[in-house]
Amino acid sequence: MAFPEIFSSEYPKVKKAIRAWGDRSLPTSPYFVKYGKLADLKKLYDEGQIRIRPASDYSDPSLNPAIRDKELEAVVGLPVGTRLKRQSDNGEYQEIPLVGRIFSRKKSETDFYIYCTAAKYDHRLFDGFESDACLLVHEPKGFVMKIVEACKQGYSVWLFAEKMVCYYDPLRFNGIEDISFSKHFRFWYQREYRIVLKPKDPIKRLEPIKLSLGKVSDLCELIVL
Repeated sequence: MAFPEIFSSEYPKVKKAIRAWGDRSLPTSPYFVKYGKLADLKKLYDEGQIRIRPASDYSDPSLNPAIRDKELEAVVGLPVGTRLKRQSDNGEYQEIPLVGRIFSRKKSETDFYIYCTAAKYDHRLFDGFESDACLLVHEPKGFVMKIVEACKQGYSVWLFAEKMVCYYDPLRFNGIEDISFSKHFRFWYQREYRIVLKPKDPIKRLEPIKLSLGKVSDLCELIVL
């Protein structure tokens, strides 16, 4: 099979990804893909061992642009024409002179855990996530339940949720309701489906955790570049 040279510079792993994918067909029912390092994914596939990172970890400047993000906050522009007032010492409200666009910053009250996956397979994401393998999870409900059951062992009173991420335009205020499932639309191409574990009471900083899911090899397939 001949490959256009256009792939070689921006997406050097696409050739390997196409070969590794082979003659597979995309699942016709819902699925998700976990991209990552072979050593980590093999440990998950073979032993059911998984590592979940807190949202605060993703602001690490050493991470590449496809992964690095301020997951604990969202900054969006308020509608054009928004007016602000402040209360003076005499109790009256005076309008604040404004120049340019007004932006609002919304922050999470707590750190939380995120397990990120992609809801659609894409050869190019191996490069974006600096991955040399992926898990094609063809039984997502069963996989998620494995994580839920593992979390109950030590985090029974925590809040658990899973769904597609909502991507927002930073120049349009769209009433972001849940920061834990909201991301800047520059990440839209990743089609992220995430699992979130949030403490019942706010915690400023969390550390990565390891969970044992038990057997998962019957729920997914390991694809290696």
